[in-house]
Amino acid sequence: MLAYYNRGNAFYDKRDYDRAIENYDQAIRLDNGYALAYYDRGVSYFEKHDYDQALRDLSQAIKLDPKDALSYYNRGITYAARGEADRAIADFDQSIRIDPKNALAFYNRGLALRANGDDERAIADLSQAIRFDPKNALAFYNRGIAYRSRGNIDLSLADLDQAIRLDSKNAYAYYEHGNAL
Repeated sequence: MLAYYNRGNAFYDKRDYDRAIENYDQAIRLDNGYALAYYDRGVSYFEKHDYDQALRDLSQAIKLDPKDALSYYNRGITYAARGEADRAIADFDQSIRIDPKNALAFYNRGLALRANGDDERAIADLSQAIRFDPKNALAFYNRGIAYRSRGNIDLSLADLDQAIRLDSKNAYAYYEHGNAL
């Protein structure tokens, strides 16, 4: 079983998602209680934009291992990709409960909150993401936009400046900086 699982990981690393899925299928046939095989197959389906199958596999991984923060996180990402912000937020909530220092879960929950129009909570989550990962240019960028939406131009400009310092090739940050002026 592990040979198929590891070979699936090798194909995943090469971005050969179809062959990765074939090998995860074999691993699951040999041990249908192996949560990691469902998790990695779900992530592979996500990469192929097959969100329905990704959700099925990630949900099965959670059923088998309900304390795995990454399964909740990636299912949240999948819900967000489908435009289901409320369900994404719920999964990010659970991921953060399990792993309270997961910068990416805070970042993506912040994006989902912004998508729901809750800039105040989005700013709080993006601030947490920055606290845990101060080099995350996109967190500064998105928090800058949220600050601007709330009318706080000075904080917006400061965040957009920092986003540009961290990633000088982010054309959107320059554009949003100009809009904030």
